[in-house]
Amino acid sequence: MFSKLPISRIKSDEIDFITCYMDNLDSGYGGYFSLRHIVSELANNVYDHAKIENRPLQSYIYSKLYSEYEKLEVSVVDDGLSIPGLFEKSNVDFVDDCHSLEMGIGTFSTVSDTFYERGNGLRTIARLIGEGNGGELLIISRKGSLHILGGNYNYYLLDDEHIMGH
Repeated sequence: MFSKLPISRIKSDEIDFITCYMDNLDSGYGGYFSLRHIVSELANNVYDHAKIENRPLQSYIYSKLYSEYEKLEVSVVDDGLSIPGLFEKSNVDFVDDCHSLEMGIGTFSTVSDTFYERGNGLRTIARLIGEGNGGELLIISRKGSLHILGGNYNYYLLDDEHIMGH
């Protein structure tokens, strides 16, 4: 199932979007409420952190069930700011893009005091997927890549040949 995320949660009813998306998603893997939390958090991260001023954001959610492997894949892709880009915008020091991912799934937060922003959501879903459900998570942001499998966290710094548009 492939869907474009609404432009913003204000211009559309984000709760209805997530509800409709979940109604079409096989929630047998991980359970409805766990999956709803994960999908909602991934969508909210786009709204809360990816926006580049004066530029419309393109973001998509994709899910596919591989019943023969008992695996559900959920992907969220956007052309927004990136985790390292958000840290740069917020004047947060980090060593490289992998370090920014480590900070992003840690307890460090750049959220403001707006109603929607909660902080530490990426950390929560990483733990829920990896540690709680023994699942797998891949986060790629700019040149940083984090692969989580169960409780194992492996960081990889990508070179230019792995970056789209290069």
